[in-house]
Amino acid sequence: MERMQASTYAEGKTQFICIGDGKSDYCPILKLGEGDRVMPRKHFSLWELICSNPLLIKLEVHEWIDEEDLERVLLHLINMFTREESSKTNSVQLIPGDCKLETIPISTHEAFHKSLQIPL
Repeated sequence: MERMQASTYAEGKTQFICIGDGKSDYCPILKLGEGDRVMPRKHFSLWELICSNPLLIKLEVHEWIDEEDLERVLLHLINMFTREESSKTNSVQLIPGDCKLETIPISTHEAFHKSLQIPL
């Protein structure tokens, strides 16, 4: 998480949206700060951990229930970030509300870097 933050901050990006539902997503969100957002799936492990001790979380929480809800909340947050940035630069580039998330074929996933294994 620290490497991702360092590289994005160096590029001038300052906000993260972390989406998750499992216990393993909890530790990374503790490293995020004000201005960042977390999107836990409601009634799943991550959501329950956040609800059990909300004072540990320094970021806004935006829960979601299913894929359509995830899409709606995520597009809302992206548009909100985009509006904030465009107000700073006087340019507007919003994602349309009818934008649909697409699935990526499995063969494409192989080109991505492997995730880091974090010992528990």
